Amino acid sequence: MKKKKKRVDTGPAKDRLTSNAFGNLKESIRFKLPEQTDVPAETQTEREETDNPSYRVAKIRQGHWPVEVERRPKGKHATVVRNVEGDADALLKQLTKRCAAGGAVKGGAVEIQGDHRGTIGQFLDEKLGAP
Repeated sequence: MKKKKKRVDTGPAKDRLTSNAFGNLKESIRFKLPEQTDVPAETQTEREETDNPSYRVAKIRQGHWPVEVERRPKGKHATVVRNVEGDADALLKQLTKRCAAGGAVKGGAVEIQGDHRGTIGQFLDEKLGAP
């Protein structure tokens, strides 16, 4: 003969919870974070670099930016900005931040992984002036 198993009550709790573990959390914090009043020096130098870029991108004859997409092996794409004069590394750093992608400087060109023609075109319009 089989024994019957006891049923477990899964209904709502009969007694409400009397304590809240997070109820006094706000009061138990012993210190406050200091308010930020000064802009860090790193941010100031980055702003100066973006306001006065140390690079120049020459436009092509049609008046557009020299931004192209190249196909790579295994179906990969790379966006290439040509005619870069000056500090190409500074341009690379700003473009990799804006596009959220990796990149490299090869010769007088900056390569960014993926197809980012629109994003790079907008960036160059903002920084160096519209074509």
